[in-house]
Amino acid sequence: MGIFTRKKINTEEKPVKEIKSGISNAEKQALIKSVPKQLSFLLKQVWMTEKSANFANERKYVFIIDKNANKPQVKKAIEAVYGVKVLNINIVNQKSKKKRLGRSIGVVPGKKKAIITLKEGNKLNF
Repeated sequence: MGIFTRKKINTEEKPVKEIKSGISNAEKQALIKSVPKQLSFLLKQVWMTEKSANFANERKYVFIIDKNANKPQVKKAIEAVYGVKVLNINIVNQKSKKKRLGRSIGVVPGKKKAIITLKEGNKLNF
């Protein structure tokens, strides 16, 4: 029967060629050590709205952060990723909301925002 027979697969492995990039191993290790993975995953994205764009004149920037992040972790992550000094952090927790469309009920996901104030002379460019 043709349904229950299996095709034979070649088990010969082809040699894998290594592709060299412009960065040496020492530079890669320095980059990996400079920003730990736990810190880089805390910052999800930059929150750019009209209000947050006006905050930039006051050296304040808004980020969407992880739900479990706290102020010291966010401060370390900002300083490690962007190389700036943080003066103050305010955290706003927006809860999720239930919305209806006819009979179906959906959920608007909540988010946690961090408003970062930088020290004098520091600036972020996006």
